[in-house]
Amino acid sequence: MTVVTKYDPSAVCRAIELVDGQRNLSERLTASGNKVSQPAISNWVKGKAKPKLEFAMAIESITRGEVKAHEVRPDLASLFPTTIT
Repeated sequence: MTVVTKYDPSAVCRAIELVDGQRNLSERLTASGNKVSQPAISNWVKGKAKPKLEFAMAIESITRGEVKAHEVRPDLASLFPTTIT
């Protein structure tokens, strides 16, 4: 059975708050080798588009794990390593 998870921009919004804005997130993603524009991030927030897999992973790194890749893209959660506590 496949479970389809709807995209929820709340994790991206948390990342934006942690780095003080969409522009800063865009700059940090670009600096990490994942070029993305601020308007593209705005579309993620509005639910018009989803971040690519590599952006989800970079967001986790940029936020030092405060926002997990599987939270950014829960529909791809099986592709991300998980921590069991």
